[in-house]
Amino acid sequence: MQLVTLPLSKGPVTITRMSGIIPPGKPGSGKPRRLPCSVANFEQILEEDYYLVDKTGFIRELENYRVPVFLRPRRFGKTLWCSTLECYYDIRRKEKFEELFGHLDIGRKPTAERNSYMVLRLNFSTVQVSMDMAKLERNFASDCRISLESFLRLQRHKARRHHRASGRRRGPAAALQGRHPFDLSPVRDPLRGLRGGGEHRV
Repeated sequence: MQLVTLPLSKGPVTITRMSGIIPPGKPGSGKPRRLPCSVANFEQILEEDYYLVDKTGFIRELENYRVPVFLRPRRFGKTLWCSTLECYYDIRRKEKFEELFGHLDIGRKPTAERNSYMVLRLNFSTVQVSMDMAKLERNFASDCRISLESFLRLQRHKARRHHRASGRRRGPAAALQGRHPFDLSPVRDPLRGLRGGGEHRV
């Protein structure tokens, strides 16, 4: 691992190069390190040996805010920051914590809430826009449905493995059989609170 510290007006920023998880064959390739232009996936940046500015120390401060809102122009790293938070708080990545964060600021002194949540990520940049409001609403609801179904599949698989390992046959494990409670049809209209609508199928 190589560290380069840049002096800035508000304190030093560390650029970190991860070498411990580079895929076989990459060391010695002679390829220069790259800047992660348009790469907003935290894990991908580490795995593919991009430059990384370590901002993880701000996670401690962020936990002091009840409802954080990030208002920045395009290309300011908002999506990458959300990807970083997803990896930090996602319980499914608990076993990868040292691999992902052990060399970073937050890894040396993590908060109590690390890897403690089931994280649902919604990316509305994929919603197909339309001048037709009804069509736009359908596209928005469909995008939400896809994200929810993917999230529930992952959590259901994790829960089944847990209950199979523990030998339980009743309780939460029973709820995983059949469609309940993971039936998303009909899906509650995500815009219901905005226009007083009800439920509809997507």
